Amino acid sequence: MTASRHPTSDASGRVHTATAHPSPTSSPPTRAPRDRRRTLATLTCAGLLFLIGGAACVDVDPQRPAPQNKALTFVQPAMGTRFAISIDSPPLTAIPMHARAVAEAFAIIHRLDASLSHTRPDNTLAQINANAHRAPIPLDPDTYAIIALALEVSAISAGAFDITIAACSQDWSFAEQRMPPPAARQACLSRVDYRQLRLDPQRHTLFFAHPELRISLGAIAKGYAVDRAAERLQHRGIERFLVDGSGDLRAASSNRPWRIGIRHPRQPGLLASLTSTDIALATSGDYQQSFFIQGQRMHHILDPRNALPAHAVSSVSVIAPNAALADALATALFVLGPNAAIDRVAALPQIEALIVASDGSIWKSKGFPDH
Repeated sequence: MTASRHPTSDASGRVHTATAHPSPTSSPPTRAPRDRRRTLATLTCAGLLFLIGGAACVDVDPQRPAPQNKALTFVQPAMGTRFAISIDSPPLTAIPMHARAVAEAFAIIHRLDASLSHTRPDNTLAQINANAHRAPIPLDPDTYAIIALALEVSAISAGAFDITIAACSQDWSFAEQRMPPPAARQACLSRVDYRQLRLDPQRHTLFFAHPELRISLGAIAKGYAVDRAAERLQHRGIERFLVDGSGDLRAASSNRPWRIGIRHPRQPGLLASLTSTDIALATSGDYQQSFFIQGQRMHHILDPRNALPAHAVSSVSVIAPNAALADALATALFVLGPNAAIDRVAALPQIEALIVASDGSIWKSKGFPDH
């Protein structure tokens, strides 16, 4: 399961896990008066907020000399964390178009959250878990696409990624720092097996071949939501944006690249800093939802083979063609451990990974960008 990662922006626009702000240009732009820059930023934020509603607007770099080079970040809570959408500050005449694009992107994220959250008793996911063992359940296009990708990642990772781990993860409480007893963990493992999911590609239905199966999509849904939001921004003509689902991100630009920071799981500051005009990246780590028992870190990324937290790795960052795939693979590689994970990445086209093992050693696939 993907870690719950909470980015926080400072005045320089750094988001610690997914850092995003414009890279320096080769020649500095003409410096405008600071009060004029502040006024333009305030007007733009105010105009966008008025049209979007329900978001916080962060002036990513208020000291950047040219207002047209600013990035503005809008933040809304969703899927148990925070989603941030960063765009270049538009001309005042383009505010309505940009506001509509950002509002529609957030609406997609919230729709997917409402449908797939495991905490809602009557949504799509709840209906699947309650009824899919009785008869095949028709799936909407988004849910079908997510589950199909999840099963693909399960197959290529030999079950290290398994959405049926929900049968075991529901017994853990990180808020109460409680883990299930050994007997309960052993009992739940009989209900963890992605191969018991019957997904029909013609009818787009899902059937549980085992009556006690349950699924959770938390390790892939945030990445998928990021992808769908990014698609909407592109469809609306936004040429430079970054969508960050608390560490699962898509960034695109037709001109100036984004600089993306990857948080170090154990030390202050960044593990890596990447620069790109087109990237999908996700990070899974053990440093957010966790507690300690007798000096052992207990976190929420469970190994489907034993229903215990995977302990060989502290964090995994994956670059992939899309954020949903990166999200799921980050969890799979975390469970596999550094040796097996790097071997698996070497066999996957267009996939790169950066891994911090639990002993502090750093593992990197051959094509992962230098940093």
